[in-house]
Amino acid sequence: MSKSGIFLASVTYSDLGSMYFRVVRPEQIDEIYRYLAKNNEIREAVVLWTCNRFEIYFYPGTHANVQYVKGYMEGKVSNYRISHGSSVVRHLFHVAAGLDSMLVGENEILGQTRNAWMLSKNSGMCGREINALFRGAIEAGKRVRTKTSIGRLKRSISRESVDMFEQFGGADPVLVVGAGVMGRQIATLLKKRGHAVSITNRTQARGNRVSAELGIPQAAYDKHHWRNYRSCFFAVRSDEYIVTPEDAQYLKGKTIVDISVPFAVDPSLSDKCTLINLDLISERIKRMEEEKKEATEEASLFIDIEIKNYLKKEHNSGKEELIKQMFAVSDSVVAEQMKHLSKQLILGPEQTDAVRNALEKERDRLLSLMISALKSDEGILGKSEIEGIRKSLDTAAKKNMTLRDLL
Repeated sequence: MSKSGIFLASVTYSDLGSMYFRVVRPEQIDEIYRYLAKNNEIREAVVLWTCNRFEIYFYPGTHANVQYVKGYMEGKVSNYRISHGSSVVRHLFHVAAGLDSMLVGENEILGQTRNAWMLSKNSGMCGREINALFRGAIEAGKRVRTKTSIGRLKRSISRESVDMFEQFGGADPVLVVGAGVMGRQIATLLKKRGHAVSITNRTQARGNRVSAELGIPQAAYDKHHWRNYRSCFFAVRSDEYIVTPEDAQYLKGKTIVDISVPFAVDPSLSDKCTLINLDLISERIKRMEEEKKEATEEASLFIDIEIKNYLKKEHNSGKEELIKQMFAVSDSVVAEQMKHLSKQLILGPEQTDAVRNALEKERDRLLSLMISALKSDEGILGKSEIEGIRKSLDTAAKKNMTLRDLL
């Protein structure tokens, strides 16, 4: 993979609220893939959305392709960043390791990264570059959790939110609003810890499924009914606040936990109830910085080594592929030269073999110089020279060329 191969257009949490797609749904991600697929020059892409980022990884990163992706972002976000090469590798490895999350060491991000990769495959947008990068990042994310102390943090937004709920004196009965991945995790944790928990969901079928699987009651998706619960967790996606100042009179004495992105509960209601949201959870985590500092430093060093090994492996892999391509193209060139000579001269079997051997010997002599330069650790051939060789090989594969034209 060349240093400028994969590009990344990223939007961080602080700018997500200004996005046209403020709440990203599966159909909107499909829309982005359709947009990318319209550009035949963008051969590979992954869309990764989590609770604090929206990212488009794409390849190749030509000027035209970058402008095309920018064209999608313009007007939809207040700010975004374009990065490329080793910066993209470092970023994704840190994301998969949980080092770039709101909760350092959280586990959900690894699954989210894997799911984004799988969706790209299903959308027909995966290829060698994207597959290599995401496979490498996910494998490194697994290793860092098993080989360093960051894995012992066992952090997740669902776990932290339930911990804070209990520390703030949250009382039963508890209602979990939202039966998605996060809502299910929260309901599971609450039940394991002995809380009287129910679940509700906008789509009743999903609510029924989670209710049956966990063996907990399902409540009606109706705010008037929710008033009967002393505590509520919100893990939903909504374009607007679900709990508003109009509901203030019913919030007294209640504990509300809002881990939705964007918020489902108006933050101004914090003086009407005990309100715990992602901002408060993040502040708590910052206060625990010393506890995780050693684990984070250890994990960062581990990931740095993983990144270095990945980049070296990809660099060498690219060279080996180029060498194979050189031999494949040169073999076809030799065959074309023999075909041309057979039309010009009448050659017997022995003469034919002698001419072919001479051509292959000359080929090997010329290639040996090129291969030595490619394999050298001293950087004899720069990125531009290597890219020039690659383009020449692509051209040679389409045209009849002599050995000296090729090499």
